[in-house]
Amino acid sequence: ELVVCGDFNENPDEYLRVARGYATALMPVEEALQDGGGYQARLLVASSLALARPLGGEPVLYSPWADSGGYSYSYRGSRERIDGFLVSPGLLDEAGLSYSSFGAVSAPFLVDSAGIPLAWPGSGATGYSDHLPVLLSLELGN
Repeated sequence: ELVVCGDFNENPDEYLRVARGYATALMPVEEALQDGGGYQARLLVASSLALARPLGGEPVLYSPWADSGGYSYSYRGSRERIDGFLVSPGLLDEAGLSYSSFGAVSAPFLVDSAGIPLAWPGSGATGYSDHLPVLLSLELGN
């Protein structure tokens, strides 16, 4: 079981957002299945639980963004999903430690009236962060 967490500086579907124009660090597994092997050396990411399984011996990690909705960051008016978690298939089998839920926390004090994170300006006493916190819940089962 593996959990990767962080500000990845790209969306799980970044490859599609850049119209397949260049290699991105996170490669949607759906694209890799059509790519004929060109995906090598990139981290394979599944946006659905059904696709989170090894492909050609390479791990495929699940990104829960597609199933949860929301966003963690806003850049020039575009809502982004650059912060998050990637989980291995071992956390999706409902045995032992398992994935339960995921989402960005957008409490009213963290965002403005448009839902944009209230960044800490460096001076003054307003704002928090230009990124919303993300929360992954795991459960311990049989």
